[in-house]
Order: sequence, then C-alpha cells, then structure tokens
Amino acid sequence: TRRMTAKLDIYRKFTNALAVAVLVSVGWICYE
Repeated sequence: TRRMTAKLDIYRKFTNALAVAVLVSVGWICYE
C-alpha cells in the first residue's frame, strides 16, 4: 500500500505539471 501511495503522489505531481504546462501554452497562444 505504501508503494501505491508513492506512485499516486508521483502521478499527481506529473498531472499537476502537465496541467500547468497546458495552461501556460494556452495562455501564451492567447497572449501572442
């Protein structure tokens, strides 16, 4: 269960990074 929690944490961080990247690119496209 502990390994699962660690995997979930990594997945959450990856998802957050991906969401931030998408928001930044969309914002950049709109800003240009």
